[in-house]
Amino acid sequence: MIREPEKGWFVLIDICGEFGIKNSREYSRSLRKKFGEDHVKLIKVADRRGRMQFMNCIPQRLMDYVRIRRNIIPKAGYVYGFVLHTPFNGQKTVKIGRTVDWERRKYQYTCGNYPKHIFLMKKVDDNIKAEKKLLKFARESPHFTLILDFGREWFETDLSDSALDRLFDDFLE
Repeated sequence: MIREPEKGWFVLIDICGEFGIKNSREYSRSLRKKFGEDHVKLIKVADRRGRMQFMNCIPQRLMDYVRIRRNIIPKAGYVYGFVLHTPFNGQKTVKIGRTVDWERRKYQYTCGNYPKHIFLMKKVDDNIKAEKKLLKFARESPHFTLILDFGREWFETDLSDSALDRLFDDFLE
């Protein structure tokens, strides 16, 4: 249960426990650094034993930010898949991902990481759920091999661009 000692302010240690964040003190420091001192404040709150303690508290909008960062709130946006311009280890390399704003996201891919062929671009109501479904499909498919050097969204494949188009054409329908 997340305590609300003042209207609109929530106890950070409760939020951290609820969302699986291990170190609430370190997390409060990072929130202060990112959003400023006025977004994390000490409020006197009864602890689990009933003693009054000063505890770090954050406003509702920061709790929403934590939920989004922890992938707890669904976000409308896009899921995408593309073939990299430069292959990794001589193999065709694909990236599967999600974004809220593709026009902005595509400029973050630089050098050999930029898209050569986009085989999937789909607007969805919940891009977190859709991406999870796509990644599960790719991990379980014999056509893809996960590249752990890059992260969980990069795969090698021997499929042609047209085969990728057909495979993902109506995947999320």
